Amino acid sequence: EWETADLDRRIPVMTASDGRVLLGLSSPRDIQYFLEGRPARGEPSGVCEFVPRPVVLVVGQPRNIWPFISSLQPSNDVLVADDAAAAVKLISNTLDPDLLVVPAGRETDALEVCHHLQQNPRAADTPIMVVDETPNPDRQLQFLEMGASEYMQATSDARLFKARAQVH
Repeated sequence: EWETADLDRRIPVMTASDGRVLLGLSSPRDIQYFLEGRPARGEPSGVCEFVPRPVVLVVGQPRNIWPFISSLQPSNDVLVADDAAAAVKLISNTLDPDLLVVPAGRETDALEVCHHLQQNPRAADTPIMVVDETPNPDRQLQFLEMGASEYMQATSDARLFKARAQVH
């Protein structure tokens, strides 16, 4: 599987014939337990262990909300899809994002993006945060009715955005 799998994070993976998976650089004891079919002990071994980071997928052009996006980068894997079609393709293939961020402004039809994302069964349960450059109560209501779980103004504080993203 090491030679054929799509390992975006470039970590070693061992897969047993019964479907068990051992990720990362495990201790010799945990490797032995894995090969014997026993559960790994999970005791600290002093070797590097893989801890998955939340995946945030930005759908649309993020340049106007870059302070928000950059606040997430230290603790999340942030990916960008140019439009809803590219996002749906990523999600349909292999990506399982923890949060979708949709910038709403002149460059992105964010209502259409939310609609497309809600139509995809793999994305339907993923929280959507909309960051709107031209906010008003009617637009906020439209986005919430379209399935957005969070609506923020582009003039909000980046710390508030980061805190709300972590909640989702």
